[in-house]
Amino acid sequence: MREPLLDDSLPPIIRPLQPGESRPFDRRRFLQALGVTGVGLAFVLKAPSAISAMPTRAVGAYADAGAWRDRVTGFVDVVCENDPSKAQQINARLKAATLAYAPTPTSFHSYFSAPFVFEQPLREYTVVCRNGFEVIRFPLYGFELPCRSCQDLNASEIRRIINVNEKKYYGCVVSPVGERQNRYDHATYLHTIKNYPYNPKDFNVGYARDFRTVDKTVPGFYISHKTQTGPSGKPVGDMLLGEPV
Repeated sequence: MREPLLDDSLPPIIRPLQPGESRPFDRRRFLQALGVTGVGLAFVLKAPSAISAMPTRAVGAYADAGAWRDRVTGFVDVVCENDPSKAQQINARLKAATLAYAPTPTSFHSYFSAPFVFEQPLREYTVVCRNGFEVIRFPLYGFELPCRSCQDLNASEIRRIINVNEKKYYGCVVSPVGERQNRYDHATYLHTIKNYPYNPKDFNVGYARDFRTVDKTVPGFYISHKTQTGPSGKPVGDMLLGEPV
């Protein structure tokens, strides 16, 4: 049985996908769901010395951004575990980088991207399993360099793929193959979730996304709980990984 890793790091899902469904991305409804209007997404995070002068909402954003930075530097520690000096070099730059709100999503894929971006890029590092790592606004991780822009990772994806048990199971930190998809194979999903301590009736599928080991494809599904929420008030979710094919 695979380890459950429920958290609430992703933006809210407006409406769950149905098996085989395809739907267009609705930018207006996305903004309404987040309660963001006007210049709300243009807020740039300030230095720690300025926190006391921030409004309450801004302080919360600063904390969320710090948690995101920690998630990415933790990812770097894992994919560079055989080269600590490289991890130290990358993370020093990430810790010094400015974080800002991510741009308004323009596609289904970017709807589930991280809520913050790094304003200073880091380009072309070779990491575990000869995979590539870059930071071009979002952390990018792929099986070749330069990484493709669609190979960005969000918090739940990172949490799953660097889990020690997942690394042992797949023999590597699996990398995303392409975009997050708004269609999925229901039979594959049901086969995958049987390996987790979850009841399919309790969850909605947010998106499907393929990952890969060194030489095999791994189906992935992001799920969110229908009723359970986390500290942010958003549904808790998890990234599930299936059998390599």
